[in-house]
Amino acid sequence: MRYMIFDRWGNPLGDLPYVIKALRTRATDGTDTLDITTIGEINKDERVVFKDSMGRWAEYLCQSTQTARAAGMPVTVAYCAGGIAELSRTYIEDKRNRNANAKACLAKALEGTRWAVGTVETGTITGMADLAFYHCTVLEAVQKTADTYGLEVQTEYQPDPTGNRIGQRIIHLLEHRGSTSTTKRFEYGKDLTQIKRDIDSGDVITRLYGWGKGVEQTNEEGEATGGYGRKISFADVNNGKPYIQDDNALANWGIVGADGTKHHSEASVDFPDCEDPKELLNLTKAALKTRTTPVVSYTADVTALGQAGYDPEGTDVGDSVQIIDTSFTTPLRLEGRILQIEEDLAGSLADTKITLGNIRQSYTQRLAAQQQALDKLVSNSGAWNSAAGGTGPYMKDLIDRINQIMNATGGYTYLKPGQGIYVYDKPEDQNPTQCIHIGGGYWRIADHKKPNGDWDFRSLANGKGIFADTVFTGRLSDAAGLNYWDMDTGEFSLSANSTINGNKASGLATQTQAQKLATDAQTAAKAYADRVGASTLSSAKSDATAKANTALSGAKTYVEAIMAYGSNLVRNPNGDPDHDLDKLGASKLTKTMPATHPEGITSAIHLGNVRDTYFGWLLDTFRGHTFRLSGWAYRKAGNVTSIFGIYWIGTDGTNHWQAIARAAANASGWTYVSGSYTVPSNAKTARLWMQVDRNTAAASDADWYWTGLQCTDETAARSYVDTFEGELTQTYIFDKLTNNGQKQGLYLSNGLLYINATYMKTGVITGKRSYWNLDTGQFAMTDANGNETVHLDGNGANNLLTGTFRTARTGNRVQISPSFKQTEISGTDSLEGAGIQFYHGSGSYRHPYIAVESTTQQEGEVSALTFNGGRRAEHDPGAFARIGERKADDNTTKVGTVFLAAEKDYDSTDSSSRRAYLSLWSPKTGDTTATLAARDPNGLVGIQADIDSGYLYMGGFLGGFSGGRSTFQTAWWEGQNIGAMKYTQYTLTSSNPAKYGSYKAFATVDHRQDDPGLFIATVSDCTASGWSVWVYTPPERVVTNMDASWNRNTSTGVVSNLSINTHYAALFQGNKPYQLHTIGFLKK
Repeated sequence: MRYMIFDRWGNPLGDLPYVIKALRTRATDGTDTLDITTIGEINKDERVVFKDSMGRWAEYLCQSTQTARAAGMPVTVAYCAGGIAELSRTYIEDKRNRNANAKACLAKALEGTRWAVGTVETGTITGMADLAFYHCTVLEAVQKTADTYGLEVQTEYQPDPTGNRIGQRIIHLLEHRGSTSTTKRFEYGKDLTQIKRDIDSGDVITRLYGWGKGVEQTNEEGEATGGYGRKISFADVNNGKPYIQDDNALANWGIVGADGTKHHSEASVDFPDCEDPKELLNLTKAALKTRTTPVVSYTADVTALGQAGYDPEGTDVGDSVQIIDTSFTTPLRLEGRILQIEEDLAGSLADTKITLGNIRQSYTQRLAAQQQALDKLVSNSGAWNSAAGGTGPYMKDLIDRINQIMNATGGYTYLKPGQGIYVYDKPEDQNPTQCIHIGGGYWRIADHKKPNGDWDFRSLANGKGIFADTVFTGRLSDAAGLNYWDMDTGEFSLSANSTINGNKASGLATQTQAQKLATDAQTAAKAYADRVGASTLSSAKSDATAKANTALSGAKTYVEAIMAYGSNLVRNPNGDPDHDLDKLGASKLTKTMPATHPEGITSAIHLGNVRDTYFGWLLDTFRGHTFRLSGWAYRKAGNVTSIFGIYWIGTDGTNHWQAIARAAANASGWTYVSGSYTVPSNAKTARLWMQVDRNTAAASDADWYWTGLQCTDETAARSYVDTFEGELTQTYIFDKLTNNGQKQGLYLSNGLLYINATYMKTGVITGKRSYWNLDTGQFAMTDANGNETVHLDGNGANNLLTGTFRTARTGNRVQISPSFKQTEISGTDSLEGAGIQFYHGSGSYRHPYIAVESTTQQEGEVSALTFNGGRRAEHDPGAFARIGERKADDNTTKVGTVFLAAEKDYDSTDSSSRRAYLSLWSPKTGDTTATLAARDPNGLVGIQADIDSGYLYMGGFLGGFSGGRSTFQTAWWEGQNIGAMKYTQYTLTSSNPAKYGSYKAFATVDHRQDDPGLFIATVSDCTASGWSVWVYTPPERVVTNMDASWNRNTSTGVVSNLSINTHYAALFQGNKPYQLHTIGFLKK
C-alpha cells in the first residue's frame, strides 16, 4: 500500500519508504485513528494519505509522534486522527438555527471551511430543531448536529484530477452507517473462549422517566431572575404519565417487588436543552430503546469469528448483524452492528480485530463516559489530596483498576487518616470480599482475607514496579513496536539488534542461514555423487566433500565476520587508533577530537584535506543490495563538502564513486548525516570510500573529522530477520526464557503464553496519549491535538492538571474550573475567570464559591478575587467579598478595592434593599475612601473617611455596644424644675464599666428663652463607670447699682434729707423647668 505524506499546507513530501506497522481503528462512536510505525520521520500536523483495500481514499492528521533509533536508523511512531480533526481548530463564536433541518445546520457549521456538505438524512430523533452553536469548535458543532437529529458522522475523501492528493473533503450525516441488511448472523456460546465478551455495568431499564429543561423563574414584574425551578416533563402529551415503559422487557429484566411480583426496573434521563414536551417524549423513547436489553459487545480476530460461524469478509463499520447469545438464561437476541474494526494495514488480514454489539454510543456520549471515569477517580477530595501527596505516577494504572472494579461491583470508599483510601465491594460492616487500598505512593489489591481477618494483599504497585501473583495483559511492546510479545496470539518478535545470551538476533539468524547453506551444499553434492556410476563414485565423493567443506567454510567465515562486527560493516566505526581494522592508515586515526562529541565518542577518522580515502577491504555480497550509510561529521576548516559512500567498479571496468552520506560545506559542529544506495547488479567489486570535496585544489585548506560510522546491508538484514523469524518458534523462545520450562513465572498452555508473577519490573509504559516512566515517576497525558493535559513530574515540583475537576458527582463535593462565570446581582455585567465551587450535598439555590475576576463584559480586563457564601433558597440572606483591581463607573479608571457585603435578600434587584457593607476604594485618580455602613430604604448609617478631602463623615444615632465598652456615653433628663439658690446632683452609671481608662464629660442645661434664668452645670467624679453632674441656681436677684441724695449746710456741716436708692437685677424668679444633657468620651 502506498502512503503519501503532505506538509500542513498540502505540499507533497513524497512517500513513506518503509512502513513497519499501520494500526487503523474505526468505530461507530466517531473514533478514526491511525498509529503508523515507519523507518524515517513524520512530523506533527503532516498528513498521511492512502487508498485502502476497499478502494476508498483516507486522510489522517499527525497529532503526536515518538521517535527512537534502531540500528542507527530513526523509527517513528506517529499517532494520527482522521482528517476531520482539523475542524477542532476552527472556532465558532455564535451561530443560531431556528426550526432548521440537519442539512441546514451542518451547512452553517461548515461555513468558512474547506469541507463540503454531503448526504444528510432526516434523523432518527427529530427532523426539525432549534440548534445554537455558541463558543465551540466546528467539529463540536458537527457532532452536536449529529446528536440532536440522531445521525452518525461519516467522512469521504475524493482525489483531485491528478490522483495524487485529496481534492475534496465531504461530511455525510447518516441515520445508519454501513449496511442495514442483517443477512449476517453471529451466535455466541460459553465454549467460544477465543472471543472476548464485554457486558456494560449499567442496569437494564424497563421504565424510564424523562425530564427536560428547568422552567425559568421570574419576579413579580415577569422579569427573569436567573433561577430555574421544576423541569418540564411529557406527562401532558402522554396521558398524564411522566414515564414510558416496555412491558415486553419486563418479563425478562424486571425486578422483584415487595409483593413478590415483577416490577419495572426504573431510572430517569435528563435532556437539559429540550423545551418541547413532544420532542422530550421522542428523546426518552429513543433512550429507553437502548436500555431494555443488556449492552453487550464481542471482540475477536477474524479467525475466531470465522470459527464462530461469522464471515467477516466485506464488512464495514456500522453494518448490521443479528446476534444470538445463548450464554444467558433466556437466550439474548440482539439487533447489533459492527461497532469497531482494528486492522494493521501493513500486516496480515488474520490479525484484524472486529467488535460486534448493540452499543450505540455517540461521540458526545463517549466524551461524557470519559468524564465520568475521571469523576470516579476524584470522587473524594481527600483521596485526591492523598494521591497528590504520594509519588503520583501510578495514577493511570490506578484509574483503570478502580474503574474496572467499580464498574462491575459498585464501590464503597472510606478515607482513613494516616492510612489512606480503602475501596470495598460492600459496606465495611457487611463483610466485603474485595478491597483496594491506596496509600502514599502505592496501591494494593486483595480478593480475600487471611484466617486472622486481615486482607491478603497479593497485588501491589509502587514507583519501583508491579508485584502480583498473576498479571493479565494483551501485548508487551517497546515504543517503536520493534520488540513485542503478544500474549493473546503468542506472537514474539525481536529486532535485529536485540541480544539473546550475549548474541545479537541478527547474528543468530545469520548463523542459522549459514548452517542451512552448508547443509544444502552437502545434500546437493551427495545427490550428484549418487547419480554418477560406481566407477567414479570415489572421485565424486571427494568432489562433493570438497564443495561442501568450501560452502561450510565460507558460511562460517561470513558468520564470524557478522558476529565480530555486528550488523555494522564498518569494523572501526570511531577511528580508534589502537585498531586499524578498516586499513585506513594509522595517520588518519586520532584521539584528538576537534570538539566534544554529543554522544561522548572520544576518537575519530581525521581526513584533513585528503580527497579520496578507501577502506582496505572489499564488500563480500553487494550486487543488488541496498546499503544504508550514516555517521557524524565535523568541519574544522574549509568551505567544501565531505562524503561517506561506496566506490565500485563495473564489469566493464568503469569506476563509480557514489556519494551516500554527505556533510554540507557550511556544516557547523558535529553533524549527523545518512543516506541509502542500491549497488547495481553489474558491479564487479565494491568497497567503502570517503572523500573531501571533488576538487583537489578546493580541498587544499579543508579539515574534516568523521566518527560513529555505520554501514548496514539492509537487504541481507531483511533476509536474516526473515530466516530468524522462521527458526524462532514460540516453543524455542519459551524454552530459552524458562530453561526448558523449569523457571517459574511463565507457562505455555494450548499455544498461549501466560505470566504468573509476584513481581514485574519495567521502565516506561506508554500509549497513544499517555506516558508513564516508572523509573523517574513522571506521568503525562495529552489531548487529541497533542497538548499536554496532565503532567506529574514525580518530584512534586512541577505538576499540571488542566480542565475542570470535580471530587464527586453527587453529595458534598468541590469543582475546580479554569473558566468560571459570575453575574452581577441587580446589575448587567458578567465576569469570567478561574474558580472553585463548593457544592452542598443537599439542594441549594446557589452554591458557595471562590473565583477570580479576570475579564468583565463592561470593564474588560481586571484582576480580583471573590468569595460568595451561597444560599439555600432564592431571596435568602447571603454575603459576598471582593479584593483586587476593578474599574470605576467610566470603565476606564483602575481602582484598588476591597468590598464585603451582607445582604438581607441577596437576590433582590432593589438597590436600596437592606445591606451592611465595608468598602475600601483607592482609584488611580479621584478620592480614596474607606466606608463602613448599613442601608435600608430609609437611607445609610455609617462612617466614611476621605483622605483627599480630609473629612470624616458620620451618619446615624450615636450609641455603644451592649455588653461592652462604649466610646461615648450620653444621658439626658427632661421635665426638671428648680427654684432660686438651689442645686441638684445627677449621676450617670454605666451597666458595663470600662476595663481601662475613664470617661471625660461635658454637660449643658436648656430652659425656655421667654422665662430667663441662670443655670450653672458642673461635672465631677469621672470614673470608668460614669460621672456626676451638678446643677446650681443663683439668688432671685442681685444689686446692680446704688445712688444717694442729701442736703448739707455748708456753714454748720449738718446733712439733712438723706435719700439712698438701691437698684436690683432679677436672676431667677420662682421655679423654672429645664432639661439636662451630658456626653462623655472614654479616655485612656
